[in-house]
Amino acid sequence: MQRAHPVKHFLFWILMTALVAGGYYRRNALSKTAKNARMWHYKANAKVMATFAEVTFWEKDPDYKKGKAGHELNTKAKVIVWTVFDNVNTRFSNYNKDSEISKLNASAFDAPFKCSDEMWELLMASKVAFEDSHGAFDVTAGPMIKLWGLYRFEIKTLPTEDAINQAREKCGFKKLKFDNENKTVKFSVAGMSIDFGGIAKGYAVDKAVKKLREIGIEKGIVNLGGNIYCFENTPGDRDHYKVAIKHPRAEGAIGYIPFKGKAVATSGDYERFVEIDGNRYTHIINPMSGKPVSEICSVTVLSKSALLADVLSTAIFINQGKHCDELLKKYPDLQIMLISEGVNDTMKQAIKTSSLLKNQTITQRGSNGLVAYKIGKSWHRIHDIKKW
Repeated sequence: MQRAHPVKHFLFWILMTALVAGGYYRRNALSKTAKNARMWHYKANAKVMATFAEVTFWEKDPDYKKGKAGHELNTKAKVIVWTVFDNVNTRFSNYNKDSEISKLNASAFDAPFKCSDEMWELLMASKVAFEDSHGAFDVTAGPMIKLWGLYRFEIKTLPTEDAINQAREKCGFKKLKFDNENKTVKFSVAGMSIDFGGIAKGYAVDKAVKKLREIGIEKGIVNLGGNIYCFENTPGDRDHYKVAIKHPRAEGAIGYIPFKGKAVATSGDYERFVEIDGNRYTHIINPMSGKPVSEICSVTVLSKSALLADVLSTAIFINQGKHCDELLKKYPDLQIMLISEGVNDTMKQAIKTSSLLKNQTITQRGSNGLVAYKIGKSWHRIHDIKKW
């Protein structure tokens, strides 16, 4: 029996006391105590990059009688974000035959492909992610993703081992040949393809945030399909923004994280998956085995970079906790949360070899036998986790 599960919930949702309609100004009641400063917030949403995007901005009202203060800047900010997202999608979408990535995939085996600056930047970021993850994050995994058909729930029967091995032969970041001087890339194996689905959203959020700072936005939230960045400054008398972590096996959240000046992303097996003969198969493929990752439920990562949070949530999910010590040494600001169904063999090995998982992690058991591992600074501030 095969059953497809569409996306029913976002990985995160912002917990705001004041409710606003999309693209509509309203007084923020929480801000009245902030030295009588009048605050406005502006919220807008759209569907872009095959997902849901939302922005929220706050501006002081220097002259309440004018009634429109902040409107021009916030509207401009929204347009900038949508433009950045559209440009990233236009360049890197595999579903657009005219995109740069589609042209690269169609020709890079026959001859070196000359990359735009943006393409080269993303390829180099993908190279770092591949190295940081010991091969778990690999943008060349497209043939395996296509074989399993999990993004569009096309799978009805499991691929054979021969089919998996044939797909694996067409994958592997080390099979890409780079010319750094000319910024070209070439496939060394026929049938290879690149898919930026695990990195493009974080990349787009970072680009948007950079441009927002350039026009003076200081308080706000940018959300692209669960890749969320919260600015350093907060509106009114709030000390932080609040982002909830979804319970991977039940409705609602296991708790929320108070933070600011960081991005957050989650990879989970509950967002896109199919069930065949009673077994769950997530859309996240381990490029080293050629098969979907099993037994781990979700990984949440906080980082100052949305791109880093995006790629590492996937990489740590695939590695199931392995190499976290190395990542924390290289990126000290990281916060990582793993949720698994019990402790499988891979997790046991990760715990055995990781001083962070073994000695410094707070381990809690929740409903359905789930276990949470929290790694990095300030996880003691997570609220309500015992209620899950």
